[in-house]
Amino acid sequence: MIFLKNNHSTKGSIAIYLVMLALTILLGASIGLAAIFLGRLQLVGSIDKSVKAFYAADTGIETLLRVEYCLDTYPYNPPVQRRDCIDDIIGIPVPGVCAGSGGGENRMNCRKEVMAAHESRDKVPVDGRIDNIFSSGATYTVCKDPASDCNIVSPGANCTSAEFCAKSVGSFEGTLRAVSIIE
Repeated sequence: MIFLKNNHSTKGSIAIYLVMLALTILLGASIGLAAIFLGRLQLVGSIDKSVKAFYAADTGIETLLRVEYCLDTYPYNPPVQRRDCIDDIIGIPVPGVCAGSGGGENRMNCRKEVMAAHESRDKVPVDGRIDNIFSSGATYTVCKDPASDCNIVSPGANCTSAEFCAKSVGSFEGTLRAVSIIE
């Protein structure tokens, strides 16, 4: 009987060993899957930031194109209609350079002045929003300063267009995305 008892405890030892081996394999597989899924979650988070920055940049270009629409629709006379059209877009009085008639360089200066005024205005909500800052915290910049820091350029070496080129940079939590146009 002692012989049978020892044989029986050996079988129990092997069963415990096999259970421990199976649990170790399952634990390793679980840790591997968790590492894969955590990496995917981080990727999804960065995609969310990228999309918000991209849409902010897109909004900057759309704002500029709406100003361009006003310049095309109400080119010279009467300047009041042009001013009203641009006022509706940026929500503040139009810079003086846009009020008069003229084309060419006057239009370029108007684009720059309007976008700079739009982006640098007091950051006080108008109708529950701040123009180039979204509720998510995303922002866009087309033209901070018409004289020195502006992404609206005349035709030339860096712009192959007959009218102008522009770039809007969207930002969200350190992620930057840009949208460029050639008009």
